[in-house]
Amino acid sequence: MRKSAGFTLLELLVVVAILAIVSSLVMFNQQSIQQSSEQQLQQVQLTDYAKAVQRYYMHTQSFPVVSERGHPLDWQFLLTKPDSVNAWQPDYQLGWDGPYLKAHKLRSVSMHQRVLASGALNHDAAALLPAAINNYRAPADLFVQRPAMLAADWSRPCPVFEVDNPQAESGNSAACVGQWSVSNANGSQVLNKHPRPLWLFVFNGAQRVMSRIVSSGPNGRYESQAMAQLDACPPYIESGHPYGDDQWVCIF
Repeated sequence: MRKSAGFTLLELLVVVAILAIVSSLVMFNQQSIQQSSEQQLQQVQLTDYAKAVQRYYMHTQSFPVVSERGHPLDWQFLLTKPDSVNAWQPDYQLGWDGPYLKAHKLRSVSMHQRVLASGALNHDAAALLPAAINNYRAPADLFVQRPAMLAADWSRPCPVFEVDNPQAESGNSAACVGQWSVSNANGSQVLNKHPRPLWLFVFNGAQRVMSRIVSSGPNGRYESQAMAQLDACPPYIESGHPYGDDQWVCIF
């Protein structure tokens, strides 16, 4: 009786290679689907915050004054009335009628002066000094577990955190920014997770003042500064735009 032939080593290697290729394709596909889903959820979140800013605009007939905000991460105007706007006047249905967000939506985040109110970059070296870093009230994007940014090169993450001394990083004097904190009975506590804050830019459009909300995307780097040179807010598309993986929503 003739014995059945087994597989040769070469045949087994071919099968293993095919399985590895198929497995990698499936994994890549899953990652792409997951990233696309996260970006879609992020766009929904941006739209929700845009609605809050739009309500503020409808009631006050203006976007927040840049001189009062002081920074594109300052969202406090949605919680407390700015000095430059009137209180709600029922007869005219105008005036500040907030808060426009629940207080827990905004948390304290540290940031330098590298980004201007329009979304352009501030090239003054003093904008990155520790003295230029302040805390602002801002919402966070959905891309969590990102480390904070290094002020000396704010597109790079901080490799080391020192909770008791947030100015220290890797044993030198470089400052970390983008760290979130909350207040509790023991004072301010730095959070371990570090999503990026959402930027709110106000700029002069072709016919009137406009605004846009920007997320730094999955890679955590703000890459849409060139948009500040435009006198309009281009519609967001998920892929194929020249602004890295930033996401945004326009407020007209």
